[in-house]
Amino acid sequence: MSTVSVFLNKRVKSSDGKNGLYLRIIRNRKDKTEISLKVKVFPSEWDERRKVVKAKNRNAKSINLLLEREQYAYKQILLKKELAAKPFTLKEVVLERKNPNSKPSVSKITFLEYFKSYIDDNPDNLKYNTIQGYVACYNAVNLFTSGLDFEQLTPQWVSKFEKHLIRKGKAINTIWGRMKALKKLSKKAQEEGLLNDNPFKFYKSKTESGEREFLTRSELSAFEAIETSTKLQTLIKDVFLFSCYTGLRFSDIVTLQREDLIVQKNKENGTNYYLSFRMDKTREMLQIKLNSKAKRIVKSYLVNNALLVFPILADQVYAQNDQKILKKAISSKNAYYNRVIKGLCSKAEINKSISMHCGRHTFATISLDLDVPIQVVSKLLGHKNLRETMIYSKILDKQKDAAIDKWETLK
Repeated sequence: MSTVSVFLNKRVKSSDGKNGLYLRIIRNRKDKTEISLKVKVFPSEWDERRKVVKAKNRNAKSINLLLEREQYAYKQILLKKELAAKPFTLKEVVLERKNPNSKPSVSKITFLEYFKSYIDDNPDNLKYNTIQGYVACYNAVNLFTSGLDFEQLTPQWVSKFEKHLIRKGKAINTIWGRMKALKKLSKKAQEEGLLNDNPFKFYKSKTESGEREFLTRSELSAFEAIETSTKLQTLIKDVFLFSCYTGLRFSDIVTLQREDLIVQKNKENGTNYYLSFRMDKTREMLQIKLNSKAKRIVKSYLVNNALLVFPILADQVYAQNDQKILKKAISSKNAYYNRVIKGLCSKAEINKSISMHCGRHTFATISLDLDVPIQVVSKLLGHKNLRETMIYSKILDKQKDAAIDKWETLK
């Protein structure tokens, strides 16, 4: 990989006290070159942190545009050569940029190459699951139009691509995810001057509310009463119930550390347990009190000195701090836990397609059914706005409607 940065070369100083502005290109940490931009400024006019010329220089705007243009041009040449997967030197890169007769290298880069580079580099530090969505979008585009370039990316192409996904039988929300990723990459390409027009200017996104399965109070009691036959089954049952009692996502339960658990003792209520941690999905802090059922489950697992509360992942996997490996491990465990939970539900004669995430839905719907105010439920779930929580209120309304409809069976 290569980096391109601008710097004030203090080794090059003119008689009037100005220093030269240079570009520095570093490739694979070893190959390095520096290129003069033929511009000099006083050290007091240079913003070292932002790498721009300060407004006190009367030519600051035009100089900063030059810096931005040159960095961009060199980055595109490097990107093209790296994607070609052929040996090259930085001297060749500099010659290509300085040769006025050569065609702009930008035009040689296809949109799909740009897309692949974005996924590999992940400049916005997107989370693992988000990047997987981008990979799925890239593969879908590549299958539909192999080698898609910027000129082909038009409103007409966008419309045809959506119809192609519909014909393939993709769900509405899946199509929405593909188009969302594609729209973001198109916008970035347009901002960088690679794309002349907005291919999504006539596009309207479509989504639908997914069915959210959950356990009713009686079904939750039936699940609690299940007898497990192995230690692993017991763990999976406990983890699912813990989600039902707290509303936590599986990814947060998996990575719950002992230090996230706060124990408070008081004379009136005995010992209270609280959780205080940063949620994996939203990165927001969440602080909640554990009810007696959730507290009982947690206490049963605080018998050793492990880093994590629940023995779902090995401490070594979590401690290595490699997000890609960690997310893969969590995803694999989640898939396996879902299969076991379905079997346990079947044993409890619960005829619903229940997954690990349904524990969160169960907590929300039962909380509302217990007349917990929706604003409080929203806070307990860590939702950023009330609209996210309203879906559970609508679910309960449907249940009420169904209850009234049963009166129609009377004759």
